[in-house]
Amino acid sequence: MAAEEIGETKSFVRDLIREEMPENVRLVFLCRSHRQHYLDPPSGALSRELEAFSRAETAAHLRLRFPDANEHDVDEFHRLSSRNPRVQALALSRDETLSAMLRLLGPNPKSVDDTIGSLLEAAIAKLKDNLGPLERFQVDRICSALAALRPLIPLRVLSAISDVPESAIESFIIDVGRPLRLAGDSVQFFDEPAETWFREKYKPTSALMGGFINVLHPLASKSPYVASVLPQLMLDAGQFSNLVELALKSDALPQTSPLERRDIELQRLQFALKAGLRSKRYLDATKLALKAGGETAADDRQRKILQANTDLSSTFLDVGLIQEIVSRGTFGSGWLGSHHAYEAALMSGCPALVGDARSRLRMASEWLRNWSRLSEEEREKEQISDEDIVALTFAEINIHGPEAAAHSLGRWRPREVSFRVGLAVAKRLIDHNRIGDLNRFAVAANNNLCLVLGIAVALHRIRKVPPLEVTKRAFRLLASTRIKLGDGGSINDRYSTLNAVVILIEAGLEHSLCSKAEAVAVLSRYLPSEPPSDIASRFSNTRSYLLRGYCLRAALLDSSLELLDLAHESLRKEMVAENQHSMSRDIREFQEDIGALLPWHNLRARVVCGTVISLTLNDELARAREASTKAARLYYRDDYYTSNEIALVWFEILFRLDSVDATTLGAFAEWKGSLKRPLFTPTLTALAVEPQQVVLDQAESTDGRFGL
Repeated sequence: MAAEEIGETKSFVRDLIREEMPENVRLVFLCRSHRQHYLDPPSGALSRELEAFSRAETAAHLRLRFPDANEHDVDEFHRLSSRNPRVQALALSRDETLSAMLRLLGPNPKSVDDTIGSLLEAAIAKLKDNLGPLERFQVDRICSALAALRPLIPLRVLSAISDVPESAIESFIIDVGRPLRLAGDSVQFFDEPAETWFREKYKPTSALMGGFINVLHPLASKSPYVASVLPQLMLDAGQFSNLVELALKSDALPQTSPLERRDIELQRLQFALKAGLRSKRYLDATKLALKAGGETAADDRQRKILQANTDLSSTFLDVGLIQEIVSRGTFGSGWLGSHHAYEAALMSGCPALVGDARSRLRMASEWLRNWSRLSEEEREKEQISDEDIVALTFAEINIHGPEAAAHSLGRWRPREVSFRVGLAVAKRLIDHNRIGDLNRFAVAANNNLCLVLGIAVALHRIRKVPPLEVTKRAFRLLASTRIKLGDGGSINDRYSTLNAVVILIEAGLEHSLCSKAEAVAVLSRYLPSEPPSDIASRFSNTRSYLLRGYCLRAALLDSSLELLDLAHESLRKEMVAENQHSMSRDIREFQEDIGALLPWHNLRARVVCGTVISLTLNDELARAREASTKAARLYYRDDYYTSNEIALVWFEILFRLDSVDATTLGAFAEWKGSLKRPLFTPTLTALAVEPQQVVLDQAESTDGRFGL
């Protein structure tokens, strides 16, 4: 019915009722008996009509209000009310004697709609009889406003549109009684038949509707309710041109949350598009369609951002907005019930909503259990992503604690899931400065080596290492020859295991948990026996991971790598060949890129092994810069990717030796200023992750030359 009112061919219910539901899931659709055709149910749908009251039920209902009612009264009430519970409830709500109430229903039984209409009409007529001319006019205005606006109607808006004080409206609602009721500061109908009667009986004329619109328009910027109903009123009033202009200018939108504003604007564009087509303003309709497409795309981007950052959303959004996002069913993924996982993650970050989050986390877990019982073919159609498990794990940490989350994450297979998800969750905890929770998460990982490695990689971003007991247990597992970790299946995962192993070995050295020989033995198991051909590639983290691993092993063996040591076999032969009149492009790129990075990685490895101290650092930095610059200028090629890698390694060296001061930052700022291209924004962001107060304090003393 609502779809027909706004000119839609059909409502979503007709599609929903024909959807194929999972096993043991049933949908129940409610409607009045004579309106079943609106649902257009499939032939196999079961129809169950709710029976009217029996005589015994009518007697019990009547005697709740009139305990002394005799059997004749029961018979009459049963017949005149057509045995309908809604009609009986409305009649009993009148402040009348038993005989007067029966007169209102009589003398003969009528249809449910007619009976409800006569009872309401009698109630309003009685109210008018007790009022003066002015108050009667006010009653008509209130009824017209109730017919024009959709529930829940704020009292303030109803007062403005009817030009009747709020106190008078409250008195009217109380006097009329059922089917109207006050719900806080809003007016609501008890049931749909009463609302339909008001709309049919008191539907405003076009002139009166125009007056309502003029009153409401200035209120739209302050009231989301008014902004949302204004397009429907303008469409009903035939103000097509005004509606199109309103939508194109994005005028009269509420100055509330961006989510609410965009939702109302999308709704308005839909109404305006229909108005443009009805009035044959096809050029404007085209503009509206393009604008609607842009707003829809923006709404989709916003949803994706919120879903990908539920931890930040729960921190920066207020409780009401979080509840609104959840109520809209904004989130979702590739499996049935996935929205519960993201809603749990979002709500669990807000202390006032932890109880609701717990309920949604439980529902997500139940859906996952159902998913696990599906066949392999069915599970392929409903794949669970790492992002889904991150949301579940973060919600688990917020609700049940890091220990429960680590236990839950450890059940996923393959084990690499623990590494990827653990890394993502650890990054979020670090962003929120929840280092204590992260350490508990690491301790609870027990023998889940993949999870510990993921946490170690995340902690490395802020120059921290896992707790001593965690590192000790993880290194013991890593050193076992029975355990060999593999990389992921994608090209971006190549040598990610090597990177994690290097980070854990460095943590073990920092805690003095292993000897150099033990560290070399573990490293050698994960380093390629020969440098791969793509070690010089700038389009992934491969060269950084490999350089760190090879240079650390060399430093542990008290040696230093030369450029030739990192060349793959065919490249090495070409480099040592005599009487070469020209160099291949591969050699030039290798000598410039790896040659520029190698001095810095060699210095970093020596710092990790403790062979470089703060007193000699400035000289070491100067030598590394000189060698790096010399290699980079061999062929006068500016590789800004290499510059960004050097910046990250440079800063890591400074913080490992706690040598961030005016001198070292000044040297860095001078080098940074000499670059032909500025450093990437992600690089500057990564540098800002370093212990921030030290950076800020020292940057001030460099007169702003640091440039972060």
